[in-house]
Amino acid sequence: MITVTRLDRTEVLVNEDLIVMASTTPDTTLIFTNGEHLMVRESLDEVRARVLQFKQAVVTGLLHVHEQPSE
Repeated sequence: MITVTRLDRTEVLVNEDLIVMASTTPDTTLIFTNGEHLMVRESLDEVRARVLQFKQAVVTGLLHVHEQPSE
């Protein structure tokens, strides 16, 4: 999950896998698979970076879990 900030400055966690689309109108709006919209303070670039960072952390974590210990 990633943290984003609503327009009222409250932070929320969102499941990045459920984001279908993000647009700027002029505020950044996240659209989810269930059709809900969430307007956030972060730019599209910030949202993209957070999603990529989270996914990289997941992949890196999975790689470390599957590494075999040296004997």
